[in-house]
Amino acid sequence: MDADALAAPVEGGADVRMHRVHGPHEVLEILDEDTGEPVREPGRPGLLVATDLVGRLMPVIRYPVGDVAAWVDHDDRTFRLLGRSEKGARVRPVTVYPEDLRAVVEAAVSGDPDRLITGMQAVQRRRDAKDELVLRIAGDITDPERFAAAGRARPDALRPLFGEAVGAGMINPLSVEYVPLERLRVNPRSGKIVRLVDERTN
Repeated sequence: MDADALAAPVEGGADVRMHRVHGPHEVLEILDEDTGEPVREPGRPGLLVATDLVGRLMPVIRYPVGDVAAWVDHDDRTFRLLGRSEKGARVRPVTVYPEDLRAVVEAAVSGDPDRLITGMQAVQRRRDAKDELVLRIAGDITDPERFAAAGRARPDALRPLFGEAVGAGMINPLSVEYVPLERLRVNPRSGKIVRLVDERTN
């Protein structure tokens, strides 16, 4: 709304997530979440921001669009949308987003269509003087421990830097908890599940 139409799906493309930036007056950048530096290499995710070169009274400069994206071809101005840039869980040097956790859950339940996931929640906490990310999952799971083990098996599945930080002893490994739905914290006004809970003390 603030920067008008920014991009459109690539015509005839098989991937509906792939878009091309409109004319020269719309400047889209993908910024590294941690450093804020522009990303140019293909496939590297970052926050999508927009700059409008037309408006002069109320300029729009690096306005967060609200999406995570990665360039397909920077020079061709084509990029792929990866999901909404919801608030991420900051675990020491790594930012983990809800879509990262959803990918872990999907991998854990793959091959078993009878498993029903009714809710999930990310919890940040401290344990043994290190940051720890807890993935709480509610659902109809017959073997919770096997499910949790599948979720912990690939720490780098979240983000490569997560696995590296675990290996370096900077953070605790991902913890997976299977809980009843009523144990997931909800917003008292809306009743919706709170996606990120921070239990760390300042």
